[in-house]
Amino acid sequence: MKNILVIEEDRDLSHSLCQMLRDNNFQPIEAINLAIGASLARYQDPDLVICSFESLAFSGTKCQTSQAIRDTFSSVKIPWILLTAETSIFDFSGKLLLSEVTIIKKPVAPNVILEIVQRETNKSGLNHPIF
Repeated sequence: MKNILVIEEDRDLSHSLCQMLRDNNFQPIEAINLAIGASLARYQDPDLVICSFESLAFSGTKCQTSQAIRDTFSSVKIPWILLTAETSIFDFSGKLLLSEVTIIKKPVAPNVILEIVQRETNKSGLNHPIF
């Protein structure tokens, strides 16, 4: 069973995402912010991270946030799915320097997220698509 770290400050959205993942034979790891998510990632070894851009933005300035992500996840190649309604994400995503990032614009249907999660957890050479 694949471990999926969900970093989302909106508890309703987080619970919905986690329930959808459980219903589809994934093991969600729930975090309410980037700091908790980073700590969980060190010990839970997720196969994929789903994170709202808003959770990243609340963690500090864009520069501090991107540095924290690089410090936490730079030694491992974990694919990321960033969910966002922000247009500034396109400037920010290049600064993340993560090797595998998929950006999904909100609002998005749950089946689209599930399809991307299934695709990303089943392949090795990942691209950086924007949906």
